[in-house]
Amino acid sequence: MKRTYDYRKLKGNRPYTVESLAILFSVGKATVRGWIKQHGLSCAVVDTNRPLVMKGVLIREWMKEWQAKRK
Repeated sequence: MKRTYDYRKLKGNRPYTVESLAILFSVGKATVRGWIKQHGLSCAVVDTNRPLVMKGVLIREWMKEWQAKRK
């Protein structure tokens, strides 16, 4: 099970959906939704309507902090 993800794959100016993040990091959509609900990725959510749209810059910052806390 992969526990670290390469956040450098994220483009800063690009909006991401749950599905596009799942494809980018090779995880399931449920995993990305778990990040949003349980681990604080909700700070990157721009629009709460489905499909959820998230900012790439905020996802990158969150992922960097989240992985640093887990070390």
